[in-house]
Amino acid sequence: MWRQLKISLSFDQGEILVFELPFSDIVGSKLRPVLVVSNSNYNKSGNDIIVAKITGSKFNTQWETEMTNNHLEMGKLKKTSFIDSGFIFTIEKSIIKKAIGKLKSKHLKIVLGKINQIIEIK
Repeated sequence: MWRQLKISLSFDQGEILVFELPFSDIVGSKLRPVLVVSNSNYNKSGNDIIVAKITGSKFNTQWETEMTNNHLEMGKLKKTSFIDSGFIFTIEKSIIKKAIGKLKSKHLKIVLGKINQIIEIK
């Protein structure tokens, strides 16, 4: 179910990945989960992908979306997590360690809808 990734692979929108987040002192790092929100065409076009933060902490904002194993097309979560649609950023493919799952299309649409509300793409 888990798979190791090579940098040359493209990533699909809705994939849940783990990447290495360096600490500000550059001495250490921590593995963090993210959801790929950029589309496959964008993901194939360069060295970066656009992702949303996934956290185990609930902050009770309208921009977070609960994610359980029932929301996954594949993979398995250790615990209920939350996708923060207000925290999107770009990461280089080179710091991605592995793919751990994929969000069901229906649930992905909810997340993308919240991102669209935040940045008002028309």
